[in-house]
Amino acid sequence: MKGIFIDADEVTGRLAKKLNFCCDVDIFKADKADAAEICSIINQNYEFILIGEQLYKSMFFELSSRLAWFNMQTGTIKFTKNFSVYKIYHICKGDYERMFPIELYTKQLDENAIVDLFRRTLSNVGADGAPGKISRFFTEIGLSRTLKGYEYLVEAVRLVDIAPELFSNLTKGLYPLVGNKFGVSGSVVERCIRNAVDSVISKGKFFEVANSLYGGNFGKYEKPTNGEFISFVSLI
Repeated sequence: MKGIFIDADEVTGRLAKKLNFCCDVDIFKADKADAAEICSIINQNYEFILIGEQLYKSMFFELSSRLAWFNMQTGTIKFTKNFSVYKIYHICKGDYERMFPIELYTKQLDENAIVDLFRRTLSNVGADGAPGKISRFFTEIGLSRTLKGYEYLVEAVRLVDIAPELFSNLTKGLYPLVGNKFGVSGSVVERCIRNAVDSVISKGKFFEVANSLYGGNFGKYEKPTNGEFISFVSLI
């Protein structure tokens, strides 16, 4: 999960540099760029934005209309500096906001506290945007990130974690929702996930890893369905 701090004032400058150094959050100096340019950069490379109050207000409508993000979420961070409280807006792609602790939005925080919360959160999230434990599981069973089914599985697990009722209708519920994010049909999602599951079964690592390390109870020759695989991963 990659973020960018859109920085244009002295209030947030030092915080932006700390987040860049400690958490690899990029910095974009917005004083000479228009909203269209900023949104173009964000759409290509990032899952969350940090932006100061004044700049957020001036760019709100552009951000809302130009960011090609599904289900964009915005949280407000109360940043304390020199006995004053400032607002920093944390805009996340999809439901990435839920990965951050609630205290990030409910407490008044100084620079070090904000940096620490971001550092701890980002260290537990894989480069693919999945929680670190799921990324590790996929690596351990030999699921290649080059397969389309990989990113569809990550999104499917995220969605059923939010709405478990999607398990009751994979074909008309879960798969089309995943497809909406990637611009493909539900049948394409189903086929790619099946291909991804088949690939790890053929490598022979799934049963050993799932049963011995993650509490699974799969028979040696029992190939899980898409739904069974997604359900198992969602409980890791």
